[in-house]
Amino acid sequence: MAERTHRTRQVIDAVGYALVVTAVVFAIGATIRALGGTDWFVIELVMFLLGWVLVGYGTFLLTPKSPWKRSRRENGGVRTTKTDRRTGARTEPNDETAFQRAVQRLPPMRWYPLSHENRLSPGAKVFLSGIIVLLASIVLERLIVV
Repeated sequence: MAERTHRTRQVIDAVGYALVVTAVVFAIGATIRALGGTDWFVIELVMFLLGWVLVGYGTFLLTPKSPWKRSRRENGGVRTTKTDRRTGARTEPNDETAFQRAVQRLPPMRWYPLSHENRLSPGAKVFLSGIIVLLASIVLERLIVV
């Protein structure tokens, strides 16, 4: 039962993070629309483009680190040495950003707190955010733009 509660809190944290990112991306598009005096299409386009940027960046963060290091020798050859570093995602789970701390103060994440070690990786949350931004872009296109 405790594992189910832990997974539920992780899902709440990740989805909440993704929804906040989606709202920020929408606000960026709305600001551009207001400053430019353009149509709703601009918001949809900004969400589409930034959604793909988030998916790409999330994918980059999820790629594992190399367990070896390459260096050039004096004679022009390449020397490969195994590193002692832990293989895994490019970001450590303890890397908590100011944005993450701000998101944690919002409901429902505030009601279901998780330590930063128990959250999903930043790469997974950024990737999920990109997917939700793209879905919101599609919904916006179908409901308002077309």
